[in-house]
Amino acid sequence: MDFLGIELFLDDEMISYTRNMRRELHQARKYEHNPIITNEYPWEGTHVTLYGSVLADESRGVLRMWYNAYGEKYYEQQTLAYAESEDGIHWDKPMMDYVSWEGYKKTNILMGPDPNLHGPCVILNPDQTDPSRRFLLLFDSYARYHPEVADNPAAWRACYAAESPDGFRWSPPQGRLAFAGKADSGQCVVWEPLAGKFRAYARNHSKDINGSCNRIFRLVESTDFIHWETPTELFRPDELDGEPDRQLQQIAVTRFDGLYVGLLGLFRRSQCFRDSPTHIHEGDQLDEIQLITSRDGVRFTRVADRAVFLPKSQPPQWGTGGQRMASQMVLHKDKVLVYYGSRGQDASGVLDKPLQIGLATIPRDQFVSMVPNQLLETGMLELRPLVYRGGSLYLNTTVLAGGSVCAELTDFEGTPIEGFDRDNAIAIEEDGLDQPVRWKAGDRSVSLNELGSGHRFQPLRLRLWIHHAHVHALRER
Repeated sequence: MDFLGIELFLDDEMISYTRNMRRELHQARKYEHNPIITNEYPWEGTHVTLYGSVLADESRGVLRMWYNAYGEKYYEQQTLAYAESEDGIHWDKPMMDYVSWEGYKKTNILMGPDPNLHGPCVILNPDQTDPSRRFLLLFDSYARYHPEVADNPAAWRACYAAESPDGFRWSPPQGRLAFAGKADSGQCVVWEPLAGKFRAYARNHSKDINGSCNRIFRLVESTDFIHWETPTELFRPDELDGEPDRQLQQIAVTRFDGLYVGLLGLFRRSQCFRDSPTHIHEGDQLDEIQLITSRDGVRFTRVADRAVFLPKSQPPQWGTGGQRMASQMVLHKDKVLVYYGSRGQDASGVLDKPLQIGLATIPRDQFVSMVPNQLLETGMLELRPLVYRGGSLYLNTTVLAGGSVCAELTDFEGTPIEGFDRDNAIAIEEDGLDQPVRWKAGDRSVSLNELGSGHRFQPLRLRLWIHHAHVHALRER
């Protein structure tokens, strides 16, 4: 099997053997001055939240955000709004003349309140040959805003698609029907280059054997973002989640160098109660956020025994009242940026503020680490036999006082390769996102790309001896 250039150790797929090792999840760190985007204008009268997307525009050196803004009428006034930032913390809402609002000729609204779009996901089209389709949008809406689906009972609520040349002007203005079915959380779309398909991860519902309605997630694929295939079920809550009370709420999947990393939000039915004949109050709504991962974008597993990746804050801090994630995480300047919507509570637990937008971060590739179970005793991790393509290897490490990481290469049978064995390894003794893996060769050092021809492009085992240190990731460049 070829090494794909990155290993994040989120699952055991590439690990053949460990001794005195465990996987530790590293929580995202919330920005201390959250929220970073708040309600400022009448069209943001109820909420501003992600549900939405954040993309890096490298050509302009800015981050671009498309978010859901809710007017005072809430369910009837959901819009696609826009903001920009140079640092990811301080955001500007440019006033433009695409959509007016009750006396405001200029707003930062790009679409809505008609067609009342919900949970928008914006992605960059991998095919940039058509200048009118450089950006793509998927959102959820109701049939009453789309007369063209009036004769389709299944589309009483459905997902709609649109395209744009610049991320500002969207067509068709109301979107076109993509696929039917209620998807009332944030949408998420990922381009899979090997399959040549867009993969939409959308929520849906299914009745269990007792007739109760479970929240499930489905996968819907398309080659052109216009014609969509028959949905398939991805997964649903299980006993370890605490179903039937605890349900899946949202999935936000990001593709990092061929590996899929997802954020999974959970929901409690018991948080819902009817506070009027016409309204169901959803209370705190979302529990803590977990990590999920996949090698192919179809079969997902939970990471680190469902440990919490993005915990809720404690009252009276902001970020206690539910958490809704942007449709993808953003890699920006060696940090992973996790944008999310939430709200505050007072000390008694009463929700006292509308939804606003916050930020959490982790260093690049540091979702988890492999660390000795007995920290002061050396642990060993061995990868499955992999074919390395002749680049250099780099480890992402956190090294504690007196700690080190040493590497060894062996052949398929496990015999160490002369010159690339543990005795010749140059110990990594410092933290770093890209610490080179090297061995001593006289008065100089050598790396993977100096392997002899007898071992080049052959399956090799990489062994790591880890003492008082964390290994987060392995990269080949």
